[in-house]
Amino acid sequence: MPILFNQKTKEFHLYNSEISYILNIMKNNQLGQLYFGKKIKHRDSFEHLFEIVNRSLTAYVFTDDNKFSFLQIAWLKPYVKIDLFPKDYLLEEKLESFKKDYVSTKYKFNQDVKNGKKVFWNEFNVVKKELGLVNTKTKYFADSIDVLQLTSDLIYETDKIFPLKTIKFEGYEFKCPKDIEHTLEVQFGKNFMHIPNVIENHSLVPFIEHQFSSFEEMDKSFSKSISYLKEINDNFDFE
Repeated sequence: MPILFNQKTKEFHLYNSEISYILNIMKNNQLGQLYFGKKIKHRDSFEHLFEIVNRSLTAYVFTDDNKFSFLQIAWLKPYVKIDLFPKDYLLEEKLESFKKDYVSTKYKFNQDVKNGKKVFWNEFNVVKKELGLVNTKTKYFADSIDVLQLTSDLIYETDKIFPLKTIKFEGYEFKCPKDIEHTLEVQFGKNFMHIPNVIENHSLVPFIEHQFSSFEEMDKSFSKSISYLKEINDNFDFE
């Protein structure tokens, strides 16, 4: 597979007769994916594919840059996939209308963008304002309009989440919400410690399950991936 490299923008373009796969070297010297899909014509820069937006509630890689963040890692054999779950502060006076209107407003916005009726960045802040989502700190925060799920129930009390506290797991330190029980109750209900009668799989679980012939193969693959991620973490240059 031929590879083209844009020296100035540090971009790699891998392609064949059917597909293009475009990667770039990001600010933290890791590889980031810009595009994967139908073959496209090479150009001197693909920077237009790298979207930058300020998120008010995000864990950032650099203390002086609030536009560069990674939030969740998910396993998709044989790759590791990064998901983003953006949040925004929510005006208290919009709390009830947000619960009522969020799902329908977000769905319509996404469909309009998908069908070409609206341009995402032209309407993004307009719809946020309509729902009462802001960047300045308020008593509550919730999912923004560019998050995947369509639930309006995930509304958190800011002071019960921040400031984050530090926990240790498998010899590593991680940041977590100040009030763990509040977080679990918002996400799973008041009875989060009880096994429900009906268990709904995460949307990726069936996809992951069908990639393995046995639980043993899945466990082995997860262990190998975890070891690899630990190796990356241990050798990552934070300077």
